[in-house]
Amino acid sequence: MPQGKDTSTSEVLSVGPDISSPLDSSAPLLRSATAAATVTILPDPAEVESPQWPSPIPKCWPPPVLLTRRNIRTEVVVAVLFLLSSMFANTFMLNYVHFHMPDPMKAPPLPDLLQGLVPPVQLGPLSGLLFAALPLLTLFCGVYFYGWEMLPFVVRGLMVWGSSMYLRIVALAATQLPPTTDWYCRYDYPDYPLDFPHPIASVLMNTVIGVVTLGTGNVHCGDLFFSGHTVFICVCWMAMLSYMLPRSLALAGLATVLAVAKMTDIIIERNHYTIDVLVSLYITVTVWHMMPEHLPLWLTNPVLYIRETWRYARGLPEAVPKLEYEPI
Repeated sequence: MPQGKDTSTSEVLSVGPDISSPLDSSAPLLRSATAAATVTILPDPAEVESPQWPSPIPKCWPPPVLLTRRNIRTEVVVAVLFLLSSMFANTFMLNYVHFHMPDPMKAPPLPDLLQGLVPPVQLGPLSGLLFAALPLLTLFCGVYFYGWEMLPFVVRGLMVWGSSMYLRIVALAATQLPPTTDWYCRYDYPDYPLDFPHPIASVLMNTVIGVVTLGTGNVHCGDLFFSGHTVFICVCWMAMLSYMLPRSLALAGLATVLAVAKMTDIIIERNHYTIDVLVSLYITVTVWHMMPEHLPLWLTNPVLYIRETWRYARGLPEAVPKLEYEPI
């Protein structure tokens, strides 16, 4: 073979324009064609070995069956019981606040900007109508637009209501504020100081009466920080904003007007200070956004949760089928 230059590489690379030259106008086109012709060869998934786990801990947690298995009827029952327990505990704590309320004859009402601007107002039946309007509107919209599909929303609302009331117990026990200019708690002591505070014959019966009458029939005094009525109003309001805003802007706007009107009524009637209403609003909205639409399986069916967790951790097949919902 004659001695000469090796053209096996240089002649091939010299064919066509020099794509490394920035002055050649066809260089970008060649680069694009080269990039399009590049093929990335991925390994066959069947040939890729899975990582070796040194322990029986599953690769993902929680197991899929624990995320999809739910019984909506059980969730409703658990949510109702949770709310009732929070109402009982909250009403029981009102007895503590009643006996530890600052002496109204010695501790004047705290300064309040809104109450200082608006004189005391008693709306009478209109106040009760405002309180009932928003819950009735929320119930009507849920039944009309969602039917039985609103049950997960009901579970969320009940759990938010109960959780906020449990948080209220901590606030009630922590600080006792002097009452507002409410007549019953501040001035209705004809034999003061003998009849201060108002006597309670039985703490247990007073608690039961308070739960049954939603706080309207039991004996209790003092500023109840934060407002429990505002918690209920905010739960209905957040339900309307979360589930009705995409369907009807007018109904969501009406719910907003009713909620603001009732919270303002609570303040101007001297049932609560402004801070009681604002803190209640903050807490309820925060709890609402933290609360899922369905309860975890460990709360609704702890036996099934423990069994499926053990089977999944040991690599055994699931003992129950995956279901999004069970029949109502």
